[in-house]
Amino acid sequence: MRLEVATAADVDPFVELLEAAARWMTGRGVTQWQPGSFASRRASIAAEQTAGELRVVRVGGSLAAGIVLSAAMDPIWATVRPARALYAHRLVIDRRYAGQGLGERVLAAAEDEAERA
Repeated sequence: MRLEVATAADVDPFVELLEAAARWMTGRGVTQWQPGSFASRRASIAAEQTAGELRVVRVGGSLAAGIVLSAAMDPIWATVRPARALYAHRLVIDRRYAGQGLGERVLAAAEDEAERA
């Protein structure tokens, strides 16, 4: 598995992965992500890609997973104030790879990247 910096061509597939996950979650009564909410924020996701914050994993040329790694501190961590950190947002795994440990490997790769930052 290789976590790589996303290209502009990855934005729409990433948004679709997020939307698919939102539909799947909502269908199971989990309301954390709402269908349509990511498509409506496509421009901000594209800005994250342009800033080099979007990471993706490909399997057979298709997006299998994605995550946003940002140095911008989320307000919920304001009292911690680490010297340096990367914050993980919108981790998503294609359902075809569910249960295979891909999410764990993505987070481990993100942690490695944060340690090098």
